Amino acid sequence: MPAGSGRLLRYRGRSQVPGNRAQRGSYQGRESGRLDARSTAQCADEPAVIIICVPTPWTAARDPDLTHVVNSARPIAERLRPRQLVVLTSTTYPGTTRDVVLPVLAAGGLRPGVDIFVAFSPEREDPGTPQFSAPTIPKVVGG
Repeated sequence: MPAGSGRLLRYRGRSQVPGNRAQRGSYQGRESGRLDARSTAQCADEPAVIIICVPTPWTAARDPDLTHVVNSARPIAERLRPRQLVVLTSTTYPGTTRDVVLPVLAAGGLRPGVDIFVAFSPEREDPGTPQFSAPTIPKVVGG
């Protein structure tokens, strides 16, 4: 299992952010079978939408460490099928999707914008600011 898999299995689609009001929605999604969190890309050819939601810790130079992003995109690229949408949801700098994720996914042979679709959606949680929560922060997706 990949690093952090134990944590994924423990949370299985639940937010790790304390007091997250979106928790109810993710629970309903899991119960209905419409939301599934996986630590492997073995079934990446099944859903219409794949969301890459992994940590982006800081490097010693205070830059986002994209190791988890790249290591998640590689096995997804091997299993992508036409007409799927891959969305990066992460705290990272502008251009990460285009400059980092897109080339990895394109290496699988499918053409972005023609065979597959790629987008970015910034994180919605700000744990240090309790007056803003998932229901009050608009969700934006751009591709």
